[in-house]
Amino acid sequence: MMTLGGIFTAYLTQFLIKAKTHFQMIEKAATFVFLTELNNHRTFDEAFNSLLLEAKDKNEALTLMIIDIDHFKKVNDTYGHPNGDMVLKQLGELLKDASRSFDIVSRIGGEEFAILLYDCPHKHALTIGERIRMAVRNQEFMLNEGKAIQITVSVGVATYPDTNENIKEEADKALYKAKSYGRNLVCSNQSA
Repeated sequence: MMTLGGIFTAYLTQFLIKAKTHFQMIEKAATFVFLTELNNHRTFDEAFNSLLLEAKDKNEALTLMIIDIDHFKKVNDTYGHPNGDMVLKQLGELLKDASRSFDIVSRIGGEEFAILLYDCPHKHALTIGERIRMAVRNQEFMLNEGKAIQITVSVGVATYPDTNENIKEEADKALYKAKSYGRNLVCSNQSA
């Protein structure tokens, strides 16, 4: 016959095993943003740091493209957050489709996405950024009620080793340059 302490220990052990399994499931799921099925900011940062080291070791290019939906607040305010979520999901799919299978596509903020392009020279990355910008501009994004809207994106691009600066900061500066020039642009602070 088990003592009260033995019963407690058995229940505690079962609880801890279930909690550990549950935590592992949550941790795995947390690497993706459920809505867009893309990597989250933490996973993006880990991939970025790893790929940057690899690019430095192999003397290869690593390009960071930051993509931001123009006037996304207006989409949420006009059509509601559930429809804004539909736009985010469709944009995530478009970005995955427009990327190579080994590029790392992530949602790094509310309406901000990033693509890491390994072994992609700056001039080629600008061409890819322009192709993505045009694809988004020409895409009809379906809302929950069957209504279609169009959006635009601004894109900031920076490439290692073409810049001696932090490429995250350079891509972010390039994005804000695109926004300040009127949006719906691909910009870089580097020469192609």
